[in-house]
Amino acid sequence: MEFNFLNASPVPMVLYKEKFIYANEAFFTMSGYNEEDLENKYVWDFFEEDAKEPFMTGIHNRLINKMPTKEYTYKFYTKSNEVRWLKVGTTTVNQNGEYIGFATLFDITSTKLFEEALLYKNDLWTDIFNSHSAIMLLIDPENDGRIIDANPAASKFYGYPIEILKEMKIKDINSLTNGELFKRMEQVQRGENKEFIFKHRLVDGTIRDVGVFSSVVTIRGRKLLFSIITDKTNEINFKDQLIKLNTELKESKLRYQSLFENNPEFAFH
Repeated sequence: MEFNFLNASPVPMVLYKEKFIYANEAFFTMSGYNEEDLENKYVWDFFEEDAKEPFMTGIHNRLINKMPTKEYTYKFYTKSNEVRWLKVGTTTVNQNGEYIGFATLFDITSTKLFEEALLYKNDLWTDIFNSHSAIMLLIDPENDGRIIDANPAASKFYGYPIEILKEMKIKDINSLTNGELFKRMEQVQRGENKEFIFKHRLVDGTIRDVGVFSSVVTIRGRKLLFSIITDKTNEINFKDQLIKLNTELKESKLRYQSLFENNPEFAFH
């Protein structure tokens, strides 16, 4: 078989039965091996353990021309023992009346590592979101402020089951008008403001003063508002009481001052 056209390919390609029959230059460049390294080694010796059985089954079926075109993703070990993720596309070819395997090997290591990092990030995000004691909501500003997700702390605070919260819109619990509410969401999206004080309505109708810190996050390509909510009711009530008390003290002082000024008999001698 003429292999010149295979050598010209930038994609690693191999012909094999149980052992390699041929590998092109791109394969040697990618793997770091040379022709001598391939001698007396089985194809599966270069891949992770999980690849051995599928390779053996495929080779057996290919010898009797009963192996369809298949695609696998496996770890491949280079000569320097570096792990590369390869997408292996296999098919059967006839070489002088003998059925053998032909495979293309696409290096998808970068993609695989990115997927694993994203999966780890998503798992970490989910764990933090669900286990944290802070009240958290994910809101879609482009879908009428729909609540995409809520954590158990939010369910406990608002009194709604999580699945019910996920059917609601933020306007269902925020006392602002729709127009004012969407202005606030636009401010977050533009990066103009991230912190707000709102009045939120609980399932029993109780109104609570809450502090809301919102930021834009991208999840599965969607830009959502990630909001952390803090119950500020007691704090605000305390401040209001201090303001009221301070006002009363000032008024009382003014009354006594006026009393002394207008009644000389109260003057000290």
